[in-house]
Amino acid sequence: MDQELHHELRPHGVEHYRREAKALLRAARAGDADARSRAEEALGDRARERFVFADALHVVAVEHGFRSWPAFKRDCERRADGAVRPVGRIGAFPASRYAESADALLDAARRGEGDAIARLRGRVPRLQDAGGDAVARTATTADARICLAREYGMRTWAELAAAADRACETHYSRLPPESPWKRAEGAIHAGDAGELQRLLDAHPALEHEDPGMTLLAATAQPEAARVPREVVDVLVTAGSELDVPLNLAACFDKADLVGWLLDAGADAASTEIWGITPLQTAAYHGARAAADVLVARTGLLPDAFYIASAAGDVARLEAWFDAGGRLRPEAMRERPNLADVGWPPRPPLRDDPDDVLAEALAIAAHLGRAGACAALLDRGADPARAPLYGIAPLHFAASMGRREAIAVLVARGAALDARDGLHDGTPLGWALRNGVSDPKTLALLGAEPRAT
Repeated sequence: MDQELHHELRPHGVEHYRREAKALLRAARAGDADARSRAEEALGDRARERFVFADALHVVAVEHGFRSWPAFKRDCERRADGAVRPVGRIGAFPASRYAESADALLDAARRGEGDAIARLRGRVPRLQDAGGDAVARTATTADARICLAREYGMRTWAELAAAADRACETHYSRLPPESPWKRAEGAIHAGDAGELQRLLDAHPALEHEDPGMTLLAATAQPEAARVPREVVDVLVTAGSELDVPLNLAACFDKADLVGWLLDAGADAASTEIWGITPLQTAAYHGARAAADVLVARTGLLPDAFYIASAAGDVARLEAWFDAGGRLRPEAMRERPNLADVGWPPRPPLRDDPDDVLAEALAIAAHLGRAGACAALLDRGADPARAPLYGIAPLHFAASMGRREAIAVLVARGAALDARDGLHDGTPLGWALRNGVSDPKTLALLGAEPRAT
């Protein structure tokens, strides 16, 4: 099955879109309601008066966010040989959820919110040269939907909507409890290697079924607590695909499982899921134990500035600065993007060294790398700067209860009353919301001592 949760935005050539326009023209002339609706949405009343091939080309261009077919054609030619980065940002939600997000984006742009305007300008070609006021005044629902589609790795809103509905309808959670796959999942949760083996013997292709997730990937999920190695070995012996489960194990900080999968031959450089490596996944989720196993076994993958920060590799961090203490330009080539793992889409990144330093500081804080935090602060990182959704490094450290990193940040001026850009919460609020209970950690964040 083609799993829409893991896909890539592969560029097509001009002829692909010419064929698409011809198919649209044929369908519209045959009276197809969907084709006529597409034409009228792009052309208005003019589509009822005439609809020729040039009009169909225009519709295709508009659906991709361009003003005209010539502009879209030039862009296709420019991108034809470009590198393809796989992404996997679609969750098991219906298209209506994404439509609501597009409406919220448009509302924010109309209120003049800078991030919303930057997202529309960065992802809708016809708006890229428009000023902020013009975007706020002229952006449409179609523009917001195109923007969202691009942010989720699709070319058009129609592709995103169709993929989202398929992902939702075919998700493994919809399988009946009596199905062999769900029974095998139950054996995994129970840690019953014998029952799992019996099910695989009775259904030889079971581990190669993938209703949104394989059985080995199911061992990496949070609800599969303390899965014993013999269960994992049954699935490895059955020939299960290893790389996606490794990435998921890194995500959920299952350090033992990370090691077992590496033993079995999983590729720590694989980016099949989400377009990022397992170490990047661990960095984004604050999964320190899993990150430690990956770094010890395979090194820094990729060798990027913020990944050295996530690993707490101070010596490697220092190598990203030149003799004058300035951040080298290559440090800006690979940047963290939490949207790859389910965070909201964000505006295009700025090539700002101060933002790059702040991102690395936030990631170091998230994983509790106090030494890396201190080194970055010594190099000029601003503890108040928050390019990742307006979330300061102290919020990231607080959310995971990283006491040593919290102490470093507070000592270097991080504000206890800082408010994040997503939930308007303080670092202490983030700690409490995530279940941090250590009194010493909470006291560093400004909590009042409990009465005894």
